[in-house]
Amino acid sequence: MSELSIYTALRTKGLSPAGACGVMGNMFAESGLRSNNVQDNCPMGDKDYTYNVDNGMMTRWQFMSDGYGYGLCQWTASDRKDKLYTMTRSLGVSISDEAAQCQFCIEELQSNYEDLYKYLCETDNLKEATERVCKEFERPTINNVRPRYEAAQRYLEAMTGDGCTDSCPITITPAPILAGEKVQISVRVLRKGDKGRDVFLLQCALADIGIKCGKPDGDFGPKTDAGVRELQRNCELEVTGVADQGTWQIVFQ
Repeated sequence: MSELSIYTALRTKGLSPAGACGVMGNMFAESGLRSNNVQDNCPMGDKDYTYNVDNGMMTRWQFMSDGYGYGLCQWTASDRKDKLYTMTRSLGVSISDEAAQCQFCIEELQSNYEDLYKYLCETDNLKEATERVCKEFERPTINNVRPRYEAAQRYLEAMTGDGCTDSCPITITPAPILAGEKVQISVRVLRKGDKGRDVFLLQCALADIGIKCGKPDGDFGPKTDAGVRELQRNCELEVTGVADQGTWQIVFQ
């Protein structure tokens, strides 16, 4: 459930909703929000590249100096890849670990882009946030801000749009977003006919684990109902088609 987990990780570290979504819009443009993504011109695919780094078939020096962008932010410079490698090794996780990469992104902002980090914590200007992250943090060859901003708009609408204060709220504690941390997230008990950003997130989560429920659109229809029932059967839960607390807990794990 990358969209929600990344958003929560960034918000937990102080970024405003607009700041977090501005970062996410840039991540989407760089990697499609895939933490194992390696630059397209690399002869190895995402899984093979990641496997080779994790299992020592690619040395630290090779990883940091090969010139291929990697991860959520497509880190390319040797010093940045070296620090990412060191962090994930110290945490004992894969180089592709999403939570570690979010933490690394925040630490880079705090250490090397202090003014930008402060701005992202305070701003409610999504367009400017997206543009500044593009030009100051990512610094692509072509400052293609428009698709980054369009993605950021989608995330902001999904994360803060209507639907988060509807009836039947439940609060769950997902697995740690960053090392040693847990956060509580409020969602709803969802069933056929419901609409809202939490329906959209549920649909994205089902898709992420390979359950087909149609294109995420925030509308809990027959396909989403079937997807929830499939998840419940797979996880030996009562098959109701209702995304209750037990179902959400599986989703967030």
